[in-house]
Amino acid sequence: MNIKLNNNTIEINANLNVAFKLQERFQMPYMKVIEHITTKEAKIDEQIKFLFICYQNGGGELTEQDFGNQLLSCNGISQINEYLEQMILNLQYPGMSEAEIEEELKKKIARIKRMSSIGIQ
Repeated sequence: MNIKLNNNTIEINANLNVAFKLQERFQMPYMKVIEHITTKEAKIDEQIKFLFICYQNGGGELTEQDFGNQLLSCNGISQINEYLEQMILNLQYPGMSEAEIEEELKKKIARIKRMSSIGIQ
């Protein structure tokens, strides 16, 4: 996944180590972190922290403050939200292309519908 910092495009890697680091930094289980970071209650600095942890895991050398400043200098709120969405999907489906992730999500939705149709939630 790529993000824009100071008009440079930087690649951020997603792997299971990120999930552990997110739990550690946010002091809550991974799924609670995801649940919180995608709600209206999430603060911008929390969203930046989430992305910084992903950036740092990929070997990024900026401090959290510098990362946040550069991220905010060239991105809007909608772009930051898009980065979060992409990162969450990449954490759930590492190594897959966007098209492969879309296909997996379609399969998952179909399974949920089948399970629901027979009374399993």
